[in-house]
Amino acid sequence: MNIVSAKTDTDTSKSVISPKIKDKRWLFLQAGFNINQNSGKWAERYASHTSVPIRLEYQHRNKFVAGIEHDIYLGSNVNSTNLYTGMTTEDGSLLDITGYPAIIRTYMRGFHTNIYGLKTIVLKRKNQTTWTLHAGAGLGYHYHYTKFVFDLDKLPQLEEENLGGYDRRSDGFQVSEKIRIQYFNYSSVSFVLGLDLTQGQNNLLRAYDFSTQTPRNNRSVDYGFGVNFGIIIPIKIGDNQIEPEYFTE
Repeated sequence: MNIVSAKTDTDTSKSVISPKIKDKRWLFLQAGFNINQNSGKWAERYASHTSVPIRLEYQHRNKFVAGIEHDIYLGSNVNSTNLYTGMTTEDGSLLDITGYPAIIRTYMRGFHTNIYGLKTIVLKRKNQTTWTLHAGAGLGYHYHYTKFVFDLDKLPQLEEENLGGYDRRSDGFQVSEKIRIQYFNYSSVSFVLGLDLTQGQNNLLRAYDFSTQTPRNNRSVDYGFGVNFGIIIPIKIGDNQIEPEYFTE
């Protein structure tokens, strides 16, 4: 007698139809260049400035980004109108100890450091390249002042403790909103291009402002708008995560 075995409705078996490969986890170092337009009280001191940001980012499988940024301020667009109140001649010149108009160069210097989080949206994939959109916000600290360059020992009005009355040294916390597009290529140059909006509380650190001949001013808010470009340097690559998908029969 032959015994025949047959499947019933309760018999089930699993078969793999295809593996699902998740995106990699990345640790990125970014170096770039920013062009910033200022407004509010900040623009009264520095209408615009450039900066050099360095960022360290963790990007999780094209889902979100967590990062820290240190941005170094570099600028020469300093508003020197009425900066040396009470020390200039009728034509606005500041005289050195020889009686000649002093040559003074002024620069904006400082930095901001913040942490931020971004949501990632994949726009396009093709072979070894990926275009993504990132949007989010950050929180941190900013610090800036006016740097003076002139011949030493020829302009005592701006030397030693006198200089502190004119450098507008300030700091405070800062919040930012970010949106950017990232192009990533596994085998070639990768980059980001984005826009930043910043709002920073400004606290004057000097007890007295020689320019206005007044004690330290009340707190103000600095506003900025920036366009930034950065090159991506991968410093660690996470392995692909493979999750089998099943069907039942």
